[in-house]
Amino acid sequence: MKFIINKIYRIDTDENLVQKLSNGEVTGTEKIESRITEVLLILAGSNNKVISRELLIDKVWNNYPGGDDGLTQAISFLRKILNDNSKTLIETIPKKGYKLNAEVVFPQDDEKHIQSEDMSVQFNRLKRTNKLLWAAALIFLIFVIWLAFFQTPKTHFTPKPMFENNKDTVNVRTPEPDKNPVPPAAK
Repeated sequence: MKFIINKIYRIDTDENLVQKLSNGEVTGTEKIESRITEVLLILAGSNNKVISRELLIDKVWNNYPGGDDGLTQAISFLRKILNDNSKTLIETIPKKGYKLNAEVVFPQDDEKHIQSEDMSVQFNRLKRTNKLLWAAALIFLIFVIWLAFFQTPKTHFTPKPMFENNKDTVNVRTPEPDKNPVPPAAK
């Protein structure tokens, strides 16, 4: 997916590239990390609304403990790449988050444009789909392990009968104890 910021920067999220444009021609290209691309995509899809740090950390770093520092570094790197020395393009809103103050265009099929809200929804749907795929894979793995350890075929030993029919059975009687035992000394 590609989008353009302020008619100056073209972002290619598939290749993780930021291309500087001049009169529609590419004058410079910078490769960036995929997480930085995701941060920029979320900010671009927000329609100039404030995006909280917590939301960015959740969406991009999946609440990883180092996500807070990672986000700070990503914003700093984006400001450098986008020549935002005055910190007005990516504005920090104290105690709230970040806001991208830019005209963002998502070209699709040559001259057709789609709304950035739609892109944000598509991005969230893609993230949910990835989470569902991981969850399904985990459930499948647990099921396979369960089958391997708890559903192995049990072999039952069934002994052959000693005698084939009732004619051959032998009844063994045990003697009954005497009802009036005689003490051993009296015998």
